[in-house]
Amino acid sequence: MKCFQLIVTPKYDAALERAFRDAGEEFDVAVYMAPGTDGEGWFVHLPWGGEPRTVADPNSYFGFPIDRERRRLTRTVIMRVNGAVDDGLEHFPQDNYVITEDHYIDYLSGRTAAQVVPTQILATLKKANYLFLGYTIADWRLRVFLHRIWEGPKLGGQNYWAVEREPDRLESRLWSHAGVSLYQMSLVEYMQALCDSIDSRRSEPRR
Repeated sequence: MKCFQLIVTPKYDAALERAFRDAGEEFDVAVYMAPGTDGEGWFVHLPWGGEPRTVADPNSYFGFPIDRERRRLTRTVIMRVNGAVDDGLEHFPQDNYVITEDHYIDYLSGRTAAQVVPTQILATLKKANYLFLGYTIADWRLRVFLHRIWEGPKLGGQNYWAVEREPDRLESRLWSHAGVSLYQMSLVEYMQALCDSIDSRRSEPRR
């Protein structure tokens, strides 16, 4: 059975989308709309091959490619929690950025995560295992969003891993405090090891 990913990113560029297109993989996008944009304060769903849809009622919207009973993705979903740049290729609704201090102060302000994040995605996030790549825990942009999903110093009750090339003592302590297992290596080394592991498993006889 093919497995798909829910990728949460604080980045603004469309590199992920271009990589999936180059690989011939279909995907959906959920992008948060920053203050001053159409649909501000909500997520917009860009379905594969479809038109953008503003998710103004997160609890009743079930348009994402996520099986409601099994909570399994049937297509990759890229979630952009800080907006995105319209680079002319990916057809984001418009340039929008959660980037200033005021933006972050107001981000999801006065509302719970359940009132903003689509129910399908929120349920998946709360039950998923996490792999943090290209992200340091000292970078508070994504942490603002994650802290709206889980209260308290630690994340949820699943398994969490992070890959960081040269974490300092503070970084290591913060990852540990959040309940995340940290692996010290470069992303290139990690991806090569991951590909080698996948290839070796494919060559093993099925039981």
